Amino acid sequence: MVIKPTHSNQWWEHHTKIRGHQKVYRLDTLDEVRDVVAAVEDSPYRESLIIQEYVPGDDTRNWDAVLYLSSEAKCELVTLGQVALQEHAANAVGTYSAVISKYDEALMTRFSTFLEEIGYTGIANADMKWDERDRVYKVMEINCRPGRSSYYTSQLGHPLMQYLVDDVVHGRRRELTLAQGDVLFRVTPRYVLRDYVKDPDVLAEVKRLVRERKDLNPLHYAKDLSPKRNAYLLGRHLKQGRKYAAGTWAQD
Repeated sequence: MVIKPTHSNQWWEHHTKIRGHQKVYRLDTLDEVRDVVAAVEDSPYRESLIIQEYVPGDDTRNWDAVLYLSSEAKCELVTLGQVALQEHAANAVGTYSAVISKYDEALMTRFSTFLEEIGYTGIANADMKWDERDRVYKVMEINCRPGRSSYYTSQLGHPLMQYLVDDVVHGRRRELTLAQGDVLFRVTPRYVLRDYVKDPDVLAEVKRLVRERKDLNPLHYAKDLSPKRNAYLLGRHLKQGRKYAAGTWAQD
């Protein structure tokens, strides 16, 4: 099973008062579930917990969809990506560090139709996982905000903020776009991807996109010449390998 909070802000506000606090728990037995629930009940955290079946599979079985629905609840943009790698540190699991853009008309349309039917407006970021057991995508959550990896929408030529400004500031309406492209978003060094992307087909795709210069790390900006920032990025680059080696969220 997986246990995670419904209210992230309160979860982190009280994290020092929750025994064995983790961002997300992956548990194997009912006793472990009971222990986590008891620890949370003994803390100041008072919101709900989400308890879900754990879908087996490594990072590459995770998928990401980003949508924009206008203030009239009409979907204007859907993008889709396959996760190549996520963070493995206990306090960051679920945050994607490398995403490959994909296109699946049926899946993208299903998301847009569902969100239109419930009257959703604004940015939506859906996390799902491909379940090899029954060959079905299992939606884990839909966040009402963009995520860090949602930058790949800009790489595809569809900046989310442009959609937002056009909608709420200028009152412009767009037809539905199911974004297509061939890009790799990453905030990890290439050597980390080489060592930790375990699926050989996905790794080959990562290497191809890097070779064709279709990858982008938005942390690097050529016009930002701050020595302090560049020193930080160099240190971050060198530490990423050790960070993944120490990660507790091991892949299946």
